Amino acid sequence: MNLYNSEEISKLNKIVKELPDIRQDKIDEIKRKIESGEYKIDGKEIAKKMFEIHQDIKKMSQFDKNRNK
Repeated sequence: MNLYNSEEISKLNKIVKELPDIRQDKIDEIKRKIESGEYKIDGKEIAKKMFEIHQDIKKMSQFDKNRNK
């Protein structure tokens, strides 16, 4: 039994392709800054990213709601 049809799989693939890749260079840079005490937290930037993630989750939730109609 397939849970998704080909149209739904295509939509999911599009969403997944829009997700950012893990960037090891950024991870390494942040680790270095934390270890050296240079890392500064920008609350506004964190809030912005949290909002972006929230929007992505809403898109996925809406996709799932539309799928179940």
